[in-house]
Amino acid sequence: MPPVFALNFEEWREQVVQWIEQGVGHEEMRQNILEATGKVISERTWRRYLKAMNLQTYQRVEVTPELRDRIRFIFATLRLTDADTVDVLRLDGFGVSVRRVRSIRKEMGLKKCVPRELHALTDDLTREVLREELDSNRIAGYGRGNLYTYMRSKYNLVGRYLSQASCRPRLPTTLC
Repeated sequence: MPPVFALNFEEWREQVVQWIEQGVGHEEMRQNILEATGKVISERTWRRYLKAMNLQTYQRVEVTPELRDRIRFIFATLRLTDADTVDVLRLDGFGVSVRRVRSIRKEMGLKKCVPRELHALTDDLTREVLREELDSNRIAGYGRGNLYTYMRSKYNLVGRYLSQASCRPRLPTTLC
């Protein structure tokens, strides 16, 4: 059963479609209706109306091979978060949201976690990298947070728990 509205929105359907095509925002549309009818429409009611009439005010981003390649590059090479990926993509001219980037990334099979079968290999690799860093005295005075941030920014293969557990036997005086 369709929702019941205090205002007959069917009379406004054609006008709303024109406003959407012109790129008029929600607030301006509601203000125009208020001026014409004298009735206040809440934001929530307005959204319910648009949903009931099957009207979309946003433009869906077309997933092109270029967008997919760019997301793959940013994920594999730059290792940015989804929010930072959106910032980079917007600079490149792609108008996508964080939610859309996340869904495209997952659809492409790009997952942020390490598969279970690779945990042992990753643990060994992380311990080796930590050993090299500790031997060079670059991270000797780092605390828990700084160590994690440094390792993630430089190598991006270490989880928070593993970086702390790996440095405990070597440097018991640190905050690990």
